Amino acid sequence: MLRSSLVSLFLIILLANLVLAIPGNIQTVNTCAGIIRPESEFYNRGTVFINISNFEIAKIYIWNITGFGNTSCDTNNVVANGTYNIGGSGNSCWGIYIIPDSACGNYQINFGGKKAVYHIIGNPFIVPEYGLAVGIFIVFASLMVLFMVRRVK
Repeated sequence: MLRSSLVSLFLIILLANLVLAIPGNIQTVNTCAGIIRPESEFYNRGTVFINISNFEIAKIYIWNITGFGNTSCDTNNVVANGTYNIGGSGNSCWGIYIIPDSACGNYQINFGGKKAVYHIIGNPFIVPEYGLAVGIFIVFASLMVLFMVRRVK
């Protein structure tokens, strides 16, 4: 009796999770053409591509890209947003965002409740944890030390 009750409870929980789960997967990728490297989390500049799969067809989804916490130059600010209509297969891939020169740090894509995080690298003059002034100070201090070492020789 106890065993059948536990099995029934397990099945109810499993079905509830399947019903309440948000369908679909998203991944940031390096390109939509040719070989797709899933979960491309690091970008220098250029375009962030998003690959979506297993979403409901003929449905419009809302998406946005937000600076992720204090680890971004755009702290908690929405940098891009829009809507996307899923076509016949429930799968798609496209360039969702062109990274501006002022961007740095971590950003989160939210597409219909599914989320992915990517990181922008290659901007040494902006240190989001401390600010632009500290980043510039570090660069100048490093150059001063370099010239002092060269002068001593």
